[in-house]
Amino acid sequence: MRKRFNCARAPRFLVLTAAFAACAAVTDAQSGADQQPPPQSSVADSLRALQSQVSQLTSLVVELRDEVARSHAETVELRREFEAARPESSAASAATAAVESSGAGADSEPSQTIAQRLSKLEEDQELLSSKIDDQYQTKVESASKYRVRFSGIVLLNLFDNVGAVDNEDFPALAVEPGPFVPGAAFGGSLRQSQFGFEAFGPQVAGARTTANIQLDFGGGFPDAPNGVTFGLVRLRTGTIRFDWGHTSIVAGQDELFISPLAPSSLASLVEPAFSYSGELWGWTPQLRVEHRLDFSGASNLLLQAGIMESLSGEVPASGYQQRRRSAKRRGIPHTLRGSAGHTISSADHSP
Repeated sequence: MRKRFNCARAPRFLVLTAAFAACAAVTDAQSGADQQPPPQSSVADSLRALQSQVSQLTSLVVELRDEVARSHAETVELRREFEAARPESSAASAATAAVESSGAGADSEPSQTIAQRLSKLEEDQELLSSKIDDQYQTKVESASKYRVRFSGIVLLNLFDNVGAVDNEDFPALAVEPGPFVPGAAFGGSLRQSQFGFEAFGPQVAGARTTANIQLDFGGGFPDAPNGVTFGLVRLRTGTIRFDWGHTSIVAGQDELFISPLAPSSLASLVEPAFSYSGELWGWTPQLRVEHRLDFSGASNLLLQAGIMESLSGEVPASGYQQRRRSAKRRGIPHTLRGSAGHTISSADHSP
């Protein structure tokens, strides 16, 4: 019975063994198939991917190189503009390099010098800006394109006269006391204030043209209450000039060119001091020609010739019409005059 049982189970054992062997063979075959080298198509794809990545990297490197070159060019241009705007920086750098190479001086001295120069430049710039602003605010506007200059002085005179004089605020003559002439006076006056205008015109026949007029308040008093404080405007001088290189033509009312010098004092501006004590002065209508001869150094000779209206100090015959008491039927007296003056600068006589 035992033999038949073993014989009956033997075929089953062989079948299982064969099945296990077949499975092992299949497993070995699959592992061998996995260990086989990849095909040629996958290698080519990998190479193409690597080549595309390399080309992208190359283009990026080229773009970065171009960007660096542009940045360098912009830096050089900015440096040039900076050096052009501040030319003293190069000199300061050269001075600093020279000091460092020679070993003389302290390192702080060049920096202090540069700082001082920059501070001075800033102060000069602020000063020029303020002057330009002041000139714009204070300039006199003209109705034409030619510029006009205004000048003047506001003068207050306080006086204390001991004795009788012809005029209290700016006396010229001493007189005898009388019923209407007090023997002493004290007060103040603004009548000696002055103002004037100077205009610069175009060139005419190669000559520079200018016009000048000066006025004050010494023209008397109006017939009104407290008129002694009003003061009427009076014409002092008014001229028109044509100036060439060495020759000039002057027309208008001006000082006597035969006696141009007169004492000057703030106490007497309406009339020159000592005007009635031998001082030859006056503002006379005239026409004159001047010619200047320049010599070596600051020495020159001025030749003048002209025609002046004769004035004798008389009071006008009318308050509104120009009519002289001494006028003749043939015309108004006039005078022809000529003068010459030699001017030497004080520098020629310096010790």
